[in-house]
Amino acid sequence: MFMSDWERFCKGGAPSGVLPLAIGTAIIGDHLDMKYNMPGPVHTAGWLVITAYSAITAAGNGTLTFALVSDAQIPIATDGSATEHIECDPVATSTTPIPAGTMLACVRIPDGEYERYAGLMLTTAGAALTEGEANAFLTDEPSYWRALPAANGG
Repeated sequence: MFMSDWERFCKGGAPSGVLPLAIGTAIIGDHLDMKYNMPGPVHTAGWLVITAYSAITAAGNGTLTFALVSDAQIPIATDGSATEHIECDPVATSTTPIPAGTMLACVRIPDGEYERYAGLMLTTAGAALTEGEANAFLTDEPSYWRALPAANGG
């Protein structure tokens, strides 16, 4: 899978990848300037991929919901005025960690009119996170490869 810094919202191991430790809605990672990435209407077969870079743990049972949004200015608004393009399925959280490397979302980016700046919005509900980092990026080709044991048990 191809990934460059021009299409990356956040990178685990860097400040942009640290998830907020409070209940609520926040823009995570960096914004992408769509003027330079995908000018005009977006007609793409691209994908939004979000993975756990490190273990993600919450203080109790809750959910994480990621959304791809765009806005005319930065910082991107979290008050509902940004244009929402994708809302990913909620990810359940608890005191049992979500392991590093877990794919949290892999969704096709819809065609349409995007405002100048794109961002990744995270809504945490139920219980606040106690730790966690994520990778989130756009790509033309997501990777689904997984190491599995041989069919013959060897």
